[in-house]
Amino acid sequence: MTRRTGFTLIEILIVVAIIGILAAIAIPGSVRARATANESATAGNLHTLVNSLEMYRAVQHFYPGSAAGWQAAMYGVDCNPATQPVPDFGPAQFCQSMNTSFIQGYLYTYTAGAATNALTYRITADPAVFGQSGSRAFFVDESGQIRHCIGATGATAASARLDQPPGNSCP
Repeated sequence: MTRRTGFTLIEILIVVAIIGILAAIAIPGSVRARATANESATAGNLHTLVNSLEMYRAVQHFYPGSAAGWQAAMYGVDCNPATQPVPDFGPAQFCQSMNTSFIQGYLYTYTAGAATNALTYRITADPAVFGQSGSRAFFVDESGQIRHCIGATGATAASARLDQPPGNSCP
């Protein structure tokens, strides 16, 4: 009598089911970990931008005056090393248009104050895909305090509250 070796269909189905259960447990955890990492990186990026803008203000006595002029003021025309200001103010990862580029899952928007020689500014950072690339929208202004909202994008000076506890949504 010849004995066949190998797996039965039931054994293979059990192994596939176990792998499926393990994947169902692991995938949401990895998505949450990525979103948390994006949020931490965004807070760090905003802190770096605040420091860069303060360095710019210390030299120029005002903040860059327009969203379009922000990039040229901080990096030179089109991030060209030949046209960069001395000192070069901005962090390297922002040497592209902030209003059209996602950096680590967030879209950054710079808004200058009303005057040409602005003494105020606002930067908002909204997740590219809410709940997936991040679950908080961030906001910072010339005060340097990084604020966040949970449950909505488009943080504003009126709606963002400093260190809002998890679970609360933005007004």
